[in-house]
Amino acid sequence: MITVNQAVSIIKSSVVQLKTEYINVENAINRILATDIKSKADSPPFDMSSMDGYAVKINKNFNQTKFKVIHEIFAGDNKNFKVLERQTIRVFTGSKMPLGANRVIIQENCKITNKSEITAKINNSDELYIRKKGQDFKKGALILKKKHQVNSRDIGLLVTSGIKKVLVFKKPKIAIIATGNELINIDKKIRKSQIYASSLYMLKELVNGCNSNCKVLKIIKDNEISIKNNISNLKKMDLVITTGGVSVGKKDLVKKCLEDLGMKTKFWKVKVKPGKPILFGLLNSIPVFGLPGNPVSSYVCFIIFVMEAIKKLIPCDINYVKKSKAHPVNKFINNSERETYFRGNFFTKNNKIYVNIFENQDSSLMKNLSLANCLVKVPAKKIALKSDFLEIYKLNNGL
Repeated sequence: MITVNQAVSIIKSSVVQLKTEYINVENAINRILATDIKSKADSPPFDMSSMDGYAVKINKNFNQTKFKVIHEIFAGDNKNFKVLERQTIRVFTGSKMPLGANRVIIQENCKITNKSEITAKINNSDELYIRKKGQDFKKGALILKKKHQVNSRDIGLLVTSGIKKVLVFKKPKIAIIATGNELINIDKKIRKSQIYASSLYMLKELVNGCNSNCKVLKIIKDNEISIKNNISNLKKMDLVITTGGVSVGKKDLVKKCLEDLGMKTKFWKVKVKPGKPILFGLLNSIPVFGLPGNPVSSYVCFIIFVMEAIKKLIPCDINYVKKSKAHPVNKFINNSERETYFRGNFFTKNNKIYVNIFENQDSSLMKNLSLANCLVKVPAKKIALKSDFLEIYKLNNGL
């Protein structure tokens, strides 16, 4: 068996980055940028008023308080009026500033004495209430970097900067197949000897949470012909995940079927717990993972191994799972010969991070997995004292 680090290294060297595509900005939410983005416009695109008021031209020592109102400019007006000293032009929030004006006196500080004149209260310490052209960013400025995941705020930024299309990495198309005579879909009535295919639906949400598309989701029987036919019929997938049927039992047929179809096995079995029987290979250059059937095992294998493949398919600056260090609440012993990922809960106390490792770690227990907010990595044959640091994988709400 190989180590976890060796397995991750093989995955990274085997998976090839996906191609890119241009998409409309309004469809770019959560997509990963494939290039740096530079603005196509100044923001703001012109000097504009930030308040409703009166635009004036005032020298530093000017003490004039009465101004003749000569025009007005609304937001959206493309007027090039010029204002001289002792004159003013009525402006509104977002309207273009008249030529020569160097400040806006807010309307609260102005009194209309007649239709064409105002008396203003001026304080040189007041804000100018002008948003200067390019104050936010200038044309040609770098506004978003390659590998950034576009969020709702970025959409606003891109539109502001005049960008209509962006180059992004294509979303991986992923197939998930569960094998097992005992498995049924959630919409079926369960019978004796059957179980719901929980791993299947869990893996689907993990895939969707990693900026990928689950294009195929199905359960197939432990039958060579069925397994081969279903995998052969997969079209235009970027990654294939199976769950179940990868160990050494009489009905563990996935490895043989994949190899009969031409898959080049890169590794089978890793010194990891849970998840030892994990299988990885390339079928017609497409990465294929054979995950164990138990839900906790398949979850751990996805976090530790499959995510590495997805991050290679679409390189990004996202840490889907953040790593940290924590002190165990109690002395803890890992008796296994394998590097083990325990479920637990971390918390912060007195500016230190602690982790409570759950007692029952059976790989079929979904409740413990649901209650956990982290996976705790403990080296093989490790005796962890309270003073030791253990690496933890923080599980966010989406994963």
